[in-house]
Amino acid sequence: MPNAGFTRTGLNSKLHSKFGRLDADLVLDYSYEKALDRPFLGGNTSNIFYSLLYLPANIDINTLKPGYTPNGTELEYAAGVSNPYFFVNKVHEDDERNRITGSATLKYQFTDWLYARGRMTRDYYLFKRLQYIPQGALSTSTQLGALEQASIDNTSNNYEFIVGADPRHQREVSCQRFCRRQCQLAREEPIYADR
Repeated sequence: MPNAGFTRTGLNSKLHSKFGRLDADLVLDYSYEKALDRPFLGGNTSNIFYSLLYLPANIDINTLKPGYTPNGTELEYAAGVSNPYFFVNKVHEDDERNRITGSATLKYQFTDWLYARGRMTRDYYLFKRLQYIPQGALSTSTQLGALEQASIDNTSNNYEFIVGADPRHQREVSCQRFCRRQCQLAREEPIYADR
Protein backbone atom coordinates (compact mmCIF):
# COMPACT_ATOMS: atom_id res chain seq x y z
CA MET A 1 0.00 0.00 0.00
CA PRO A 2 1.45 3.43 -0.88
CA ASN A 3 2.91 5.47 2.01
CA ALA A 4 2.58 2.51 4.40
CA GLY A 5 5.27 0.45 6.02
CA PHE A 6 5.98 -1.97 8.82
CA THR A 7 9.31 -2.90 10.40
CA ARG A 8 10.08 -5.35 13.17
CA THR A 9 13.37 -6.03 14.88
CA GLY A 10 13.88 -8.80 17.40
CA LEU A 11 16.64 -10.06 19.61
CA ASN A 12 16.52 -13.07 21.91
CA SER A 13 18.94 -14.91 24.14
CA LYS A 14 18.98 -17.88 26.49
CA LEU A 15 21.51 -18.79 29.13
CA HIS A 16 21.58 -22.13 30.96
CA SER A 17 23.96 -23.13 33.68
CA LYS A 18 24.27 -26.03 36.13
CA PHE A 19 25.96 -25.80 39.52
CA GLY A 20 25.88 -29.26 41.11
CA ARG A 21 22.21 -29.87 41.97
CA LEU A 22 21.13 -26.34 40.96
CA ASP A 23 19.96 -25.52 37.41
CA ALA A 24 19.61 -21.90 36.34
CA ASP A 25 17.93 -20.57 33.18
CA LEU A 26 17.72 -16.99 31.99
CA VAL A 27 15.71 -16.02 28.88
CA LEU A 28 15.49 -12.48 27.42
CA ASP A 29 13.56 -11.33 24.34
CA TYR A 30 13.35 -7.83 22.88
CA SER A 31 11.21 -6.69 19.94
CA TYR A 32 10.64 -3.33 18.32
CA GLU A 33 7.79 -2.69 15.88
CA LYS A 34 6.95 0.43 13.91
CA ALA A 35 3.95 0.78 11.61
CA LEU A 36 3.53 3.79 9.33
CA ASP A 37 0.10 4.64 7.95
CA ARG A 38 -1.47 1.40 9.09
CA PRO A 39 -4.69 0.91 7.10
CA PHE A 40 -8.03 1.14 8.87
CA LEU A 41 -9.89 -2.16 8.98
CA GLY A 42 -13.50 -2.91 9.83
CA GLY A 43 -16.42 -0.60 9.31
CA ASN A 44 -17.29 1.26 6.16
CA THR A 45 -15.76 4.70 6.59
CA SER A 46 -11.99 5.12 6.65
CA ASN A 47 -11.54 1.61 5.22
CA ILE A 48 -9.94 1.86 1.79
CA PHE A 49 -10.53 -1.81 1.08
CA TYR A 50 -14.27 -1.31 1.55
CA SER A 51 -14.09 1.61 -0.86
CA LEU A 52 -12.41 -0.50 -3.52
CA LEU A 53 -14.94 -3.28 -3.08
CA TYR A 54 -17.83 -0.94 -3.85
CA LEU A 55 -16.14 1.06 -6.59
CA PRO A 56 -18.40 0.83 -9.68
CA ALA A 57 -16.81 -0.95 -12.61
CA ASN A 58 -17.37 2.05 -14.90
CA ILE A 59 -15.20 4.35 -12.72
CA ASP A 60 -11.46 4.27 -13.38
CA ILE A 61 -9.71 4.31 -10.00
CA ASN A 62 -7.08 6.70 -11.36
CA THR A 63 -9.74 9.43 -11.69
CA LEU A 64 -9.92 9.49 -7.87
CA LYS A 65 -6.28 10.62 -7.56
CA PRO A 66 -4.95 12.41 -5.53
CA GLY A 67 -8.06 11.92 -3.38
CA TYR A 68 -8.60 15.54 -2.39
CA THR A 69 -9.65 18.81 -3.97
CA PRO A 70 -7.37 21.90 -4.26
CA ASN A 71 -8.73 23.18 -0.91
CA GLY A 72 -7.79 19.87 0.80
CA THR A 73 -11.23 18.32 1.28
CA GLU A 74 -11.88 14.74 0.28
CA LEU A 75 -12.76 14.19 -3.39
CA GLU A 76 -16.03 12.37 -2.96
CA TYR A 77 -17.38 10.03 -5.64
CA ALA A 78 -20.26 8.45 -3.66
CA ALA A 79 -21.95 9.52 -0.42
CA GLY A 80 -20.61 7.66 2.60
CA VAL A 81 -17.86 5.85 0.67
CA SER A 82 -14.28 6.86 1.33
CA ASN A 83 -11.96 7.93 -1.44
CA PRO A 84 -9.06 5.49 -1.00
CA TYR A 85 -6.47 8.00 -2.23
CA PHE A 86 -7.59 10.57 0.35
CA PHE A 87 -6.88 8.10 3.14
CA VAL A 88 -3.60 6.95 1.61
CA ASN A 89 -2.32 10.51 1.07
CA LYS A 90 -3.82 12.55 3.91
CA VAL A 91 -4.74 10.32 6.87
CA HIS A 92 -2.04 8.98 9.20
CA GLU A 93 -2.20 6.03 11.59
CA ASP A 94 1.23 5.35 13.09
CA ASP A 95 2.16 3.15 16.03
CA GLU A 96 5.30 1.97 17.73
CA ARG A 97 5.91 -0.78 20.30
CA ASN A 98 8.95 -1.68 22.39
CA ARG A 99 8.62 -4.99 24.23
CA ILE A 100 10.92 -6.85 26.61
CA THR A 101 10.04 -10.28 27.99
CA GLY A 102 12.17 -12.40 30.19
CA SER A 103 12.24 -15.20 32.70
CA ALA A 104 14.59 -16.50 35.34
CA THR A 105 14.23 -20.09 36.58
CA LEU A 106 16.04 -21.86 39.40
CA LYS A 107 15.57 -25.59 40.03
CA TYR A 108 17.16 -27.46 42.90
CA GLN A 109 17.20 -31.28 42.89
CA PHE A 110 17.21 -32.41 46.55
CA THR A 111 17.21 -36.10 45.70
CA ASP A 112 16.61 -38.15 42.57
CA TRP A 113 12.85 -37.78 43.10
CA LEU A 114 12.37 -34.49 45.05
CA TYR A 115 12.93 -31.03 43.60
CA ALA A 116 11.92 -27.39 44.05
CA ARG A 117 11.61 -24.89 41.20
CA GLY A 118 11.08 -21.14 41.27
CA ARG A 119 10.41 -18.98 38.25
CA MET A 120 9.86 -15.27 37.70
CA THR A 121 8.65 -13.94 34.34
CA ARG A 122 8.25 -10.33 33.29
CA ASP A 123 6.54 -8.85 30.25
CA TYR A 124 6.98 -5.13 29.67
CA TYR A 125 5.89 -3.08 26.69
CA LEU A 126 5.51 0.56 25.77
CA PHE A 127 3.01 1.22 22.98
CA LYS A 128 2.52 4.62 21.33
CA ARG A 129 -0.11 5.45 18.75
CA LEU A 130 -0.84 8.54 16.65
CA GLN A 131 -3.91 8.94 14.47
CA TYR A 132 -4.51 12.04 12.37
CA ILE A 133 -7.55 12.71 10.18
CA PRO A 134 -7.39 16.12 8.50
CA GLN A 135 -10.26 18.53 8.17
CA GLY A 136 -12.32 17.77 5.08
CA ALA A 137 -12.79 14.01 5.42
CA LEU A 138 -16.34 13.90 4.03
CA SER A 139 -16.93 10.17 4.37
CA THR A 140 -16.32 10.03 8.14
CA SER A 141 -18.02 11.42 11.19
CA THR A 142 -14.92 13.56 11.87
CA GLN A 143 -15.33 16.07 9.04
CA LEU A 144 -13.68 18.75 11.16
CA GLY A 145 -10.61 16.56 11.60
CA ALA A 146 -9.20 14.69 14.57
CA LEU A 147 -5.90 14.07 16.27
CA GLU A 148 -5.53 11.22 18.75
CA GLN A 149 -2.44 10.11 20.62
CA ALA A 150 -2.22 7.29 23.12
CA SER A 151 0.55 5.76 25.15
CA ILE A 152 0.28 2.46 27.04
CA ASP A 153 2.94 1.46 29.54
CA ASN A 154 2.33 -2.13 30.69
CA THR A 155 4.23 -4.44 33.04
CA SER A 156 3.20 -7.97 33.97
CA ASN A 157 5.09 -10.07 36.53
CA ASN A 158 4.44 -13.73 37.28
CA TYR A 159 5.97 -15.69 40.14
CA GLU A 160 5.80 -19.44 40.45
CA PHE A 161 7.14 -21.86 43.04
CA ILE A 162 6.81 -25.62 42.66
CA VAL A 163 7.80 -28.48 44.93
CA GLY A 164 7.70 -31.76 43.07
CA ALA A 165 8.00 -35.35 44.13
CA ASP A 166 8.30 -37.96 41.40
CA PRO A 167 9.52 -41.33 42.68
CA ARG A 168 10.74 -43.05 39.52
CA HIS A 169 11.16 -46.48 41.14
CA GLN A 170 7.79 -46.40 42.92
CA ARG A 171 5.39 -45.66 40.08
CA GLU A 172 2.27 -45.99 42.22
CA VAL A 173 3.12 -42.73 44.03
CA SER A 174 3.52 -39.41 42.24
CA CYS A 175 2.61 -35.96 43.50
CA GLN A 176 3.42 -32.34 42.82
CA ARG A 177 2.51 -29.24 44.82
CA PHE A 178 2.12 -25.84 43.16
CA CYS A 179 2.03 -22.29 44.45
CA ARG A 180 1.76 -19.36 42.04
CA ARG A 181 1.36 -15.59 42.29
CA GLN A 182 0.73 -13.08 39.51
CA CYS A 183 0.64 -9.30 39.52
CA GLN A 184 0.09 -6.86 36.66
CA LEU A 185 0.67 -3.13 36.48
CA ALA A 186 -0.69 -1.10 33.57
CA ARG A 187 -0.74 2.62 32.89
CA GLU A 188 -2.55 4.13 29.94
CA GLU A 189 -2.26 7.77 28.95
CA PRO A 190 -4.64 8.66 26.14
CA ILE A 191 -4.35 12.14 24.67
CA TYR A 192 -7.23 13.30 22.49
CA ALA A 193 -7.49 16.47 20.46
CA ASP A 194 -10.56 16.89 18.26
CA ARG A 195 -11.22 20.01 16.29
